[in-house]
Amino acid sequence: MSRLDLILPRLNRVRKAGTGYSACCPAHTDKTASLSLTETQDGRVLLHCFAGCSIHAITDALGISLSDLFPLRESAATPEERQRQRIAARQGQWTAALNVLAGETLVVRMAARMVASAPLSPEDLARLADAERRIDRCREVLCGN
Repeated sequence: MSRLDLILPRLNRVRKAGTGYSACCPAHTDKTASLSLTETQDGRVLLHCFAGCSIHAITDALGISLSDLFPLRESAATPEERQRQRIAARQGQWTAALNVLAGETLVVRMAARMVASAPLSPEDLARLADAERRIDRCREVLCGN
Protein backbone atom coordinates (compact mmCIF):
# COMPACT_ATOMS: atom_id res chain seq x y z
CA MET A 1 0.00 0.00 0.00
CA SER A 2 1.39 3.38 -0.98
CA ARG A 3 1.51 6.49 1.22
CA LEU A 4 -1.03 8.12 -1.08
CA ASP A 5 -3.46 5.23 -0.51
CA LEU A 6 -3.43 6.11 3.19
CA ILE A 7 -4.24 9.78 2.55
CA LEU A 8 -6.86 9.67 -0.24
CA PRO A 9 -9.63 8.10 1.92
CA ARG A 10 -9.33 11.04 4.35
CA LEU A 11 -10.24 13.57 1.62
CA ASN A 12 -13.48 14.71 0.01
CA ARG A 13 -14.27 14.94 -3.71
CA VAL A 14 -11.13 13.10 -4.81
CA ARG A 15 -10.62 13.02 -8.57
CA LYS A 16 -7.88 11.77 -10.82
CA ALA A 17 -6.05 14.77 -12.29
CA GLY A 18 -3.13 14.26 -14.64
CA THR A 19 -0.54 12.04 -12.96
CA GLY A 20 -2.03 12.68 -9.51
CA TYR A 21 -5.27 13.67 -7.85
CA SER A 22 -7.25 16.73 -6.83
CA ALA A 23 -9.47 17.01 -3.76
CA CYS A 24 -11.05 19.51 -1.43
CA CYS A 25 -8.43 20.86 0.95
CA PRO A 26 -9.21 19.78 4.52
CA ALA A 27 -7.41 22.82 5.97
CA HIS A 28 -10.02 25.35 4.83
CA THR A 29 -13.65 25.46 3.75
CA ASP A 30 -13.24 24.31 0.19
CA LYS A 31 -16.12 24.12 -2.28
CA THR A 32 -13.86 23.34 -5.24
CA ALA A 33 -10.95 20.93 -5.32
CA SER A 34 -7.97 23.17 -4.58
CA LEU A 35 -5.65 20.47 -3.21
CA SER A 36 -3.27 18.74 -5.60
CA LEU A 37 -1.72 15.39 -4.63
CA THR A 38 0.99 13.46 -6.44
CA GLU A 39 3.10 10.48 -5.50
CA THR A 40 6.69 10.52 -6.75
CA GLN A 41 8.51 7.47 -8.07
CA ASP A 42 10.36 7.08 -4.77
CA GLY A 43 7.09 7.02 -2.79
CA ARG A 44 6.92 10.61 -1.48
CA VAL A 45 3.54 12.32 -1.47
CA LEU A 46 3.52 15.93 -2.68
CA LEU A 47 0.64 18.14 -1.54
CA HIS A 48 -0.16 21.67 -2.73
CA CYS A 49 -3.17 23.80 -1.84
CA PHE A 50 -3.83 26.41 -4.52
CA ALA A 51 -5.72 28.49 -1.93
CA GLY A 52 -2.45 28.88 -0.02
CA CYS A 53 -2.78 26.52 2.95
CA SER A 54 0.56 25.45 4.42
CA ILE A 55 1.66 21.83 4.34
CA HIS A 56 1.49 21.78 8.15
CA ALA A 57 -2.14 23.01 8.12
CA ILE A 58 -3.02 20.30 5.60
CA THR A 59 -1.32 17.47 7.48
CA ASP A 60 -2.83 18.66 10.79
CA ALA A 61 -6.32 18.71 9.23
CA LEU A 62 -5.75 15.21 7.85
CA GLY A 63 -4.59 13.97 11.26
CA ILE A 64 -1.23 12.85 9.93
CA SER A 65 2.34 13.94 10.49
CA LEU A 66 4.72 15.31 7.89
CA SER A 67 6.66 12.04 8.04
CA ASP A 68 3.56 10.19 6.80
CA LEU A 69 4.17 11.80 3.40
CA PHE A 70 7.44 9.92 3.01
CA PRO A 71 8.09 6.19 2.55
CA LEU A 72 9.41 4.24 5.48
CA ARG A 73 13.16 4.30 5.56
CA GLU A 74 14.76 0.91 5.57
CA SER A 75 18.08 0.67 7.29
CA ALA A 76 20.81 -1.48 5.85
CA ALA A 77 20.95 -4.86 7.51
CA THR A 78 24.67 -5.52 7.28
CA PRO A 79 27.78 -3.42 7.82
CA GLU A 80 28.69 -4.00 4.16
CA GLU A 81 25.35 -2.57 2.99
CA ARG A 82 25.76 0.45 5.28
CA GLN A 83 29.26 0.98 3.86
CA ARG A 84 27.89 0.80 0.30
CA GLN A 85 25.24 3.40 1.23
CA ARG A 86 27.90 5.70 2.72
CA ILE A 87 30.01 5.38 -0.45
CA ALA A 88 26.98 6.09 -2.65
CA ALA A 89 26.12 9.18 -0.58
CA ARG A 90 29.71 10.38 -0.79
CA GLN A 91 29.75 9.89 -4.55
CA GLY A 92 26.55 11.93 -4.77
CA GLN A 93 28.26 14.74 -2.85
CA TRP A 94 31.24 14.53 -5.19
CA THR A 95 29.00 14.74 -8.25
CA ALA A 96 27.23 17.79 -6.84
CA ALA A 97 30.57 19.42 -5.96
CA LEU A 98 31.93 18.79 -9.45
CA ASN A 99 28.80 20.32 -11.01
CA VAL A 100 29.23 23.42 -8.84
CA LEU A 101 32.91 23.59 -9.80
CA ALA A 102 32.01 23.50 -13.48
CA GLY A 103 29.70 26.48 -13.10
CA GLU A 104 32.01 28.48 -10.86
CA THR A 105 34.95 27.87 -13.18
CA LEU A 106 32.95 29.60 -15.90
CA VAL A 107 32.42 32.59 -13.59
CA VAL A 108 36.16 32.81 -12.89
CA ARG A 109 36.99 32.56 -16.61
CA MET A 110 34.52 35.31 -17.45
CA ALA A 111 35.95 37.54 -14.72
CA ALA A 112 39.47 36.97 -16.02
CA ARG A 113 38.40 38.04 -19.53
CA MET A 114 36.65 41.11 -18.15
CA VAL A 115 39.70 42.15 -16.12
CA ALA A 116 41.73 42.14 -19.31
CA SER A 117 39.52 44.88 -20.76
CA ALA A 118 38.39 46.89 -17.72
CA PRO A 119 38.18 46.77 -13.91
CA LEU A 120 35.41 44.61 -12.46
CA SER A 121 32.27 46.28 -11.12
CA PRO A 122 31.38 45.86 -7.43
CA GLU A 123 28.67 43.36 -8.45
CA ASP A 124 31.17 41.37 -10.50
CA LEU A 125 33.66 41.40 -7.61
CA ALA A 126 30.95 40.16 -5.23
CA ARG A 127 30.03 37.34 -7.63
CA LEU A 128 33.69 36.41 -7.98
CA ALA A 129 33.97 36.27 -4.18
CA ASP A 130 30.90 33.96 -4.13
CA ALA A 131 32.61 31.73 -6.69
CA GLU A 132 35.71 31.59 -4.53
CA ARG A 133 33.66 30.52 -1.47
CA ARG A 134 31.76 27.88 -3.44
CA ILE A 135 34.95 26.48 -4.93
CA ASP A 136 36.45 26.31 -1.44
CA ARG A 137 33.38 24.42 -0.15
CA CYS A 138 33.69 21.99 -3.06
CA ARG A 139 37.33 21.44 -2.16
CA GLU A 140 36.22 20.59 1.39
CA VAL A 141 33.68 18.06 0.09
CA LEU A 142 36.08 16.48 -2.37
CA CYS A 143 39.08 16.41 -0.03
CA GLY A 144 37.15 15.66 3.15
CA ASN A 145 38.55 18.67 5.05
